[in-house]
Amino acid sequence: MKRKTLTAVVDNPAFSTSQPAGELNPRFVTAVVSLRESSIVSLATHGVLDADQVAAAWRFRRAWEAVRSMRMSSAGFDEWVDAGCRPSAFAERQMMAATELRVCRRLLGAHGYELVCRVCGEGFHIRDIYATRRERDTAVDLLRIHLNELARLWR
Repeated sequence: MKRKTLTAVVDNPAFSTSQPAGELNPRFVTAVVSLRESSIVSLATHGVLDADQVAAAWRFRRAWEAVRSMRMSSAGFDEWVDAGCRPSAFAERQMMAATELRVCRRLLGAHGYELVCRVCGEGFHIRDIYATRRERDTAVDLLRIHLNELARLWR
């Protein structure tokens, strides 16, 4: 029988930097991950991606989600322009994520960036994007090359 879930140690979303890390405020927590939920997890489970490539994929995903949330709400920008004060830390993270994605696009080119966006950012599986085995194998090879480049950039 194939495993459908796996436990993994992940960053605690409720972690507060204003309090000391400890038993009541853990930095990391154990979470159950669905192996079918993410294409990156599926590829890593099958041994297609190594640890550096997975780390690059998750970093890209976090930046992509931050920029996506920035497009949905422009509160941080109004605060800067209208009030003349510093934007919130969240808005700063969004701007840093946008800068990271610009660097990624420049490094990977339009085709590579689009592939990484579809698989890592949007979570599409390779099978959902490409119909033939040859196209899927080529896309996986290209994805590995692009994730290697991102891992080298962020190392």
